[in-house]
Amino acid sequence: MIASGIGLYAVVGVVKPELTLSSWEYDRHQNNEVFRVLSNPPPFGLSGKGTTEVERLSEEELTRRREESLRHAIRAEQRGNLQTLIRVAIIIFIDTVVFLIHWRIAKQARQEDASA
Repeated sequence: MIASGIGLYAVVGVVKPELTLSSWEYDRHQNNEVFRVLSNPPPFGLSGKGTTEVERLSEEELTRRREESLRHAIRAEQRGNLQTLIRVAIIIFIDTVVFLIHWRIAKQARQEDASA
C-alpha cells in the first residue's frame, strides 16, 4: 500500500516534474536576482563583497543560464522520479510473487487440515 502511494507520486513526477521539484530549487529559478544570489553564495566565513562570475554576467546571459539550469533541474527531477517508479514496480512485483507463494502454501495447509 505504501509502495503504491510512492509510485503514484513518482508518476506525477515523471509526467509533471515541475510539481515535485523542491521548493528551494523551483524558487531559485524564478527570476535573475534570486538566481544570481543563490547560485554564488559567499564562501563560508567571508562577507562576499568580491565580484563573482555571476555578478559580472549580462542580464541576457544570466537569463540564459537560469533557464538552462531550470531545464537541467527538471530533467534531473524527472529522472529521479522514473528511478523511483522502477524501484516501486520491482517491489510490487516481488511482493506479489511472495504473496502468491504464501497464499498457495496456506491453501494447501487448509486443505490438509480439512481432510485430516
